Amino acid sequence: MVLTIAAVTVCGVRLILLARAAGDTPAASAAGLWLLGMYVLGPLAARPDQSVALQWVEQSCNTLTQAALLIAALRLARSLSRSAPHPAGLSRTVTP
Repeated sequence: MVLTIAAVTVCGVRLILLARAAGDTPAASAAGLWLLGMYVLGPLAARPDQSVALQWVEQSCNTLTQAALLIAALRLARSLSRSAPHPAGLSRTVTP
C-alpha cells in the first residue's frame, strides 16, 4: 500500500510539473484533482460501515478522479505533441 501511495504521488507531481512546464493550467489542475482524489479514496474504502450511500459516494469520487486523470493526460499529450520537434522530412499528418 505504501508503494502504491508513493507511486501515485510521484506520478501526480510529475504530471503537474509537466503540465505547468507546457503552460497548460487546466491540465495541471486536473492532475492535482486526480492526486487529491486518490488520497480521498483510501480513507473512504477503509471505513468499516460500508452503506449503500457510502459506496455511491466512493464510486462517484472514483469516476470523477479517473475523469480528471483522463482530461489531464489528453490535454498534456496534445500540448506536448504540438511542442515536440519532428524529424526533418516527416510530416505531422498522414495522408492515404
